[in-house]
Amino acid sequence: RFSKLTSRRKAVRQQPTDVEAFDPEVVAEVRELFNKVRTYVKPATGEWCIPYPSEALRHPAQDHILLQTLKTSLNEVKNRLSDKDLEVWHQHTNSTNHAGKVIGTVRTSANAEICTQAWCTFYEILGTFNLLTHATGTGVGQPTHSTPITRPTEGAPPPHLIANTLPWWFFGSDNTSVIISQRQLLELQGFVGNMLSIDVVTADGSFDCQGNPDEQEALVASLHYCEAAAALFLLGPGGSFVLKMFTLYEHSSLCLLYLLNCCFRSVSVFKPATSKAGNSEVYVVCLHYDGRKAVRPLLSKLIRHFWPDLSAREALFPSQLLPQSFLAQHEQACSYFHALQTGTIGENLKYVTGRMPLGQKRELQALGWKEAQGACCVLAGPLAECHMDTWFVIVGATLPVVRNSPFCDGGLLNHLNEALEQACPAWTLVPPCSSCPMVCTTSILSEVASRLGGWRWSFVRSPRYHLRPAPLCMTGSHNIRDLLGCVVLSLHRMGPGDALLLPLSTFTCVTAATVHCLHLSFRSITLKCPSPPGAAVLLCVGFCRAAARQIPHLGDVQERMSCLAIGEEDTDILPPVGQRQVLQFVPMELLKGELTEFLWTMNSAIVHQRLHLLMKA
Repeated sequence: RFSKLTSRRKAVRQQPTDVEAFDPEVVAEVRELFNKVRTYVKPATGEWCIPYPSEALRHPAQDHILLQTLKTSLNEVKNRLSDKDLEVWHQHTNSTNHAGKVIGTVRTSANAEICTQAWCTFYEILGTFNLLTHATGTGVGQPTHSTPITRPTEGAPPPHLIANTLPWWFFGSDNTSVIISQRQLLELQGFVGNMLSIDVVTADGSFDCQGNPDEQEALVASLHYCEAAAALFLLGPGGSFVLKMFTLYEHSSLCLLYLLNCCFRSVSVFKPATSKAGNSEVYVVCLHYDGRKAVRPLLSKLIRHFWPDLSAREALFPSQLLPQSFLAQHEQACSYFHALQTGTIGENLKYVTGRMPLGQKRELQALGWKEAQGACCVLAGPLAECHMDTWFVIVGATLPVVRNSPFCDGGLLNHLNEALEQACPAWTLVPPCSSCPMVCTTSILSEVASRLGGWRWSFVRSPRYHLRPAPLCMTGSHNIRDLLGCVVLSLHRMGPGDALLLPLSTFTCVTAATVHCLHLSFRSITLKCPSPPGAAVLLCVGFCRAAARQIPHLGDVQERMSCLAIGEEDTDILPPVGQRQVLQFVPMELLKGELTEFLWTMNSAIVHQRLHLLMKA
């Protein structure tokens, strides 16, 4: 019987397969695939003990010959990929992935929500080890699937997936979610202070290391230290900790693994079958926490030094405090995972085709934008429902630069940020490319005239917002405040059927919310990309007076921005005056569907155009 309360597809119940019916070699290979784990075994002598705090963070790090040899060997194998077409390589490794069909099978048989590779990876950890629950990132859906007490909600990203459980998520007082901040850790402790005990902590964070992939382990070492210190600080006795790491060759990783072995009864390094065998990620699974009592003195020192460069200065422990029995087991584990990874890469290299000269790689990544440049995308409106009763303002630390956005491809943003960092100041003065489709300002105005019939111009200017090319990634609080002021003034003065031309880039939640407000106000919104040095422009046609209902709310948001700028909302919460801004005023669950598709197309066209100019400069 079909229930209108749910639209989820009914799970296909498959009969269990008799494993013994398969070829013994196949069975052995599958079991090996799902059993890539190495567990540390503590000596009965009790020599693995927490060092004295006086020895911590005092001595320089030392290289370990065998581990550095493994690192060099792995990097040499990875360097063989430098001439491969990235897209071809990804397609090839997907086709050779031994566990590649697991995700599709789970999706059809288990009815798991948003069944991704990350979801399956975390669920495999949950099923392999005796964890009570699991809730981090894309892994938050696993325990709700296995123990469906409440409505399952997948983790971020994208943000709208956590909207229904938002009160139970903590992003810090500045909404940055930066765990490498001592203040954030102490605030997190206060957030969970009413809980009887924390049973499981998981940490799967990382940084973008594409610029220096050979040193990925060293670059993320401080983050891993902070994540581990947070887990030891928050966990209750008997709790579990899951930490995503990569290679384990550096002295920093050696010290961290030793500390975890001293604090937990069982520590294993696990490579899930659903994690691609050719990458470096492994999961350190720690079970049965001994509690904070023994580690408290050392933990206090770690928290005092809680900072983004925690591991970049002195070593956590000197080499002489690491027992030989531990070093031997760690070297064996590293050799095992090194052999698995290099073997997989070597096997994939045997069959891959398609090479690309290194000099062409970056240039080719900027191709394909011309079609979007000449064409346009249209957002039809106005929206019938605005749900203004659900709108709320989130304030946080000022965004210095946009590194990630739900409204643009992350790879494109990374390329743009890298190109801007290396660009000369005069790159915006580069003349238009003769091979690029030309969209001049005159043609845009002619289109407005043809669609409106009799018309006249009115230039609306906020106190500071001028009709100049919009910043590539509008992040500064003054830019956004002035933009919103310009929109509010325009909506105040417009009559039914009027049109609005607005220079805009929409990489942040606030600027995306601004487009959402325009979507509520106009019959159609079209993206136009005038030829350089013009900015991307939104052509909004067919103003509807029903938009007046949102003008007071937008005015309140603008006023809130002004108060933040001059310090009228001063509290004892850091960051100080001038370093806070409005991050969101429309819930993320409303910024989806055709709006997201429109913004994605718009931002892709903007970024591709700018990359093209930067390459010419």
